[in-house]
Order: sequence, then C-alpha cells, then structure tokens
Amino acid sequence: EHVTLLAATEMAPQAFRYGSAWGVQFHPEITVGMFDTWLGDWRNSEEGRNFLAEAGDLPARLRDEIARRQPDNYTNFRRLMGDFVAAIEAPGKETT
Repeated sequence: EHVTLLAATEMAPQAFRYGSAWGVQFHPEITVGMFDTWLGDWRNSEEGRNFLAEAGDLPARLRDEIARRQPDNYTNFRRLMGDFVAAIEAPGKETT
C-alpha cells in the first residue's frame, strides 16, 4: 500500500491516509477556548514559559488566526469526521 497525501501546507504534509489509517499533523477541532487553555497550561510550566519566551508574538498570531478561521474550521472538522465515519462504515469506498 502507499500513503495518500490528503492535505499539505507549504511547510509540511498535514493529513494523510495509509490503507485504513488516517493521520493529521494539526488539531482540526481547535477553538479559541481550547487555545486559551493551552496558553494557560504553558504559562504554568517551566517548559511552557520557556516556549512562550522564545515564541515572541507567535501565540497571539495563532490565536488571531484561530479566531478568524473558527467558523470554517468547525465546518471542515465536521466534514472530516463525516468522511472518517463513512470510511469506517464502507471500507474501500472513496470519500469526498
């Protein structure tokens, strides 16, 4: 079997399928609230504080982008999960 690339950015592959296995290199379920929880967790650990100290404005830019894209992310996440369920229910059938 071969790996089927499902999505990529200019930086790296982001989603793939290998046989019946699917993998993603991102969090399709992300929300602003979830990201804020991560920020809080990072602020409460030495490793997280080190990351934030080196990250500059990256966390703020990521949060802004998540907020801007959240409605589309929700729609795309539901589609991804729908395709996943369809693949489970009908193995071997191509999904959209």
